[in-house]
Amino acid sequence: MRSALTAVATFTLIASCWLTVMNVVLRHPGYQWQAVVFALSIVQSALTLAVAAPVPGTWTRGWARSFVTVGAVGLFYAGGAAVARQAGASAFDPARPGDAHFEGYMLVIGVAFAVQGLLTLIAFFPGRVPAGPQQPL
Repeated sequence: MRSALTAVATFTLIASCWLTVMNVVLRHPGYQWQAVVFALSIVQSALTLAVAAPVPGTWTRGWARSFVTVGAVGLFYAGGAAVARQAGASAFDPARPGDAHFEGYMLVIGVAFAVQGLLTLIAFFPGRVPAGPQQPL
């Protein structure tokens, strides 16, 4: 489980760095806000990698683990929102250049964000996720 989380977190870390640089270089409208959001995802992915590392350390057991868990919920939401937006987007229409159009890379990164959020929640709180069928009370 942790190896899958490490792989996905590494991918989202690299993708978030790329998106941040592209936002700052291209300077599309609202790029400052987008750069801040992607910078937060960089912090989330880096902290997830630090907490999931097999190196023993006491600092990863307290506040960092709680921060990563709260961030995982946000990352899951952001990934789901990106996937939903791309699923509803149409192909590029020259007659309506201002409309949102399908961006394949955002679909892939959105899925990765959602998967990282879900894997983080499962990896750090296995007691809260049912392991099998529920027993009747």
